[in-house]
Amino acid sequence: MKKKKNLEPLKISCDNVDCPNNLHCFRKSKKLSKYPQGQCQGCGAQLVDWPRVQKQSLSDVSNTFKSLKFEWIRHYYWELKLPQRVLNHARRKGRAAFDECVEKRIRQSVSLPKMANPFDGRQTPFDGKGQTIITCAQHAVACCCRSCIEYWHGIPTDVPLSDEHVQYFKTLALMYIDERLPNLESEPQHVPPIRA
Repeated sequence: MKKKKNLEPLKISCDNVDCPNNLHCFRKSKKLSKYPQGQCQGCGAQLVDWPRVQKQSLSDVSNTFKSLKFEWIRHYYWELKLPQRVLNHARRKGRAAFDECVEKRIRQSVSLPKMANPFDGRQTPFDGKGQTIITCAQHAVACCCRSCIEYWHGIPTDVPLSDEHVQYFKTLALMYIDERLPNLESEPQHVPPIRA
């Protein structure tokens, strides 16, 4: 019997593609730039109706979410088995607190123009100690950095987000949280810390 190889986990990256499994990357980058922006940079597939998604219509959010899930990085966060630390943090906060917390996080992390934030592209952790259900939501709905906001939602990187934009992203992030954590209590819960 052959011994199975231990495969190293795939590093989380905005450039990851798995085209045979319909998981793509639509953003041009230094690593991937074979096709025009908006087509999959790995295979050229055109799967997203960009003008429709960029209307930022909450009445069409099912199409927006379906489109986001075609991208490897977005799909990863929609399907991620949430780490216990992330779940515990959410339970300690309680669902009611997220209305304010999500808006605050969006304003602090992505509301400024890209040129005013030297950390743009690095301000929303992929994993590790800084990861929360809010940062997972930001990646899932593409409001994690100004580059993702520009190519998914059509808001140029050189303008600050308006209050309407912040509210739109807040709503998308809260919808993600509600879908991923449907049984989250409204009020904070006592959750013992994870011991090493």
